[in-house]
Amino acid sequence: MKTVLAVFLLVSVLGCGEDTDSTQDGSVTGRWKMTRQYISPGDDTIRWTSVKDGDIYEFRADSTFVSNGTDCQEGRYAVQGDSLRLDFQCDFDTEPHLMRFYFEGSDLVLSPLSPTMCIEACLYRYEKID
Repeated sequence: MKTVLAVFLLVSVLGCGEDTDSTQDGSVTGRWKMTRQYISPGDDTIRWTSVKDGDIYEFRADSTFVSNGTDCQEGRYAVQGDSLRLDFQCDFDTEPHLMRFYFEGSDLVLSPLSPTMCIEACLYRYEKID
């Protein structure tokens, strides 16, 4: 009986630790690097493919972000439910970029909601790097 009680207490204490992993609290805050994209290679199939030197987004706690993926590299972001709004701060990219996001394991998956050039599914998988 003492062994069962000891195991129960150990599991309870370990299970109550504070977890700051953004995938647990639904936060996109942090640095994320694109590692895979879900696209069609042109043969009527859609599959995940690896991305070499993928874009990096850094979502800061003050609702600003920076990215190396476009000519316009900074702006503000807002999260509402499972939607992510990116407002780039430059003269030539004035429309907000709207994306649906979710977590798959520890990865962040983004899917554009704004009009895009995607004919089929467009999904982008990011791994947290910081």
